[in-house]
Amino acid sequence: MARSGINYDQVAAAADEIVAEGLRPTIEAIRLRLGTGSPNTVLRHLTAWRAARPQTTPLKVELPASVMAAIAAEIQQAAAIGRNENAALLLETQNEAAELATVGEKLEEEISRLSNQLQEISRDRDQYAKLSSAQAREITALKSSLEYEQKTATAAKTEWLKAEFKTDTQTALLTELRNELAEIKRQLKLEAEARTIAEQQAAVNQAKLEAANLNLQKAETRLAQTELQMQHTHAELSIVRGGMLETKSKLEKYAKELETAAAELRLSRTETLGAAAAAAELRGKLAALERQGAVNNGSQIETKKVMSGNKATVSALHLS
Repeated sequence: MARSGINYDQVAAAADEIVAEGLRPTIEAIRLRLGTGSPNTVLRHLTAWRAARPQTTPLKVELPASVMAAIAAEIQQAAAIGRNENAALLLETQNEAAELATVGEKLEEEISRLSNQLQEISRDRDQYAKLSSAQAREITALKSSLEYEQKTATAAKTEWLKAEFKTDTQTALLTELRNELAEIKRQLKLEAEARTIAEQQAAVNQAKLEAANLNLQKAETRLAQTELQMQHTHAELSIVRGGMLETKSKLEKYAKELETAAAELRLSRTETLGAAAAAAELRGKLAALERQGAVNNGSQIETKKVMSGNKATVSALHLS
C-alpha cells in the first residue's frame, strides 16, 4: 500500500510559520517542521503556496514629476519586458516543477509498493523455507517409516507363505484321509452285503471288519493329529495376523476354510459312527445265526472274541 501523503494546507501552514519566524521556507525546513512528507509532494504544494502569495508593494520615492515620469516609463518598459520573460520562465519552471513533483510522487508510490511487495515476498520466502524444512523432515520420517513397513511386510509375507504351505499340506492330508474313510465305508458296505449273502463267509467278513476297524482307528488317530496340527497352525496364523493388518481378510478366509474342514471332519466322524452302527447290526445278525446253530462251537468262541473287540471299538468311537 502507498503511504498517505501530506496536503496543501499542511505545507502552507508550515511555510507561513517559517516566514513569520524570519526564515526562508525551504523543502527541508517544511519537512522538518511537519515531521513527514516526501520532497516531491512538499515541492508541489510549496510552489502552489508561493504562487498564491500576494506580491510585495514597491517603496514610494519622492522625485520630481518629470524624472518620475521618465524613470517610471523606463522602469515600466523594462519591467514589462522582465515580467513577461520572468512570467514565462516562472510558468515554465512551475510547470516543470509540478511535472517533476508528480513524477516523483508516482515513483515514490511505486517504490513504496515495491518495498511492500518485497517485504511480503521476503515473508513468504521465510515461510516457504520453514515449510520446506518441515516437509523435508516429514519426508525423511516417512521414508524411514516406509522402509520399516516394507521390512515388516516382507517378514509377514514370509510367515504367511509358511502358514499357507502348512495349510496346503494339511489340505492334501485331509483329502487323503477323506479318501481313506470313503474307501473304508465302501469296504464296510461290501462286507455287510457279503454277510447277508453267505453265512459261511462270516469269519472272513469279520476279519475284514476288524481290519477295517483298525484302519478306522488309525484314520481317527491321524485325524486327531491333524486337528492338533491345525490348532497349532491356527495359533501361528493368529500371531502373524497380529503383525499383518494387510492380510486380515486372507486370514479370516483361511479360518473359514479351517472351520469348513473341521465340519467335514465331524461329518466323516459321523459317517464312521454310522459304519460302526452298521457293524453292530451285522454282529446282531451273526448272533442270530449262532442261536440258530449255523456255526460250530469253535466259530462261536471266535465270534465272541470278535464281538468283544468290536464293542471296545464302538465304545471308543462313542467316547471320541
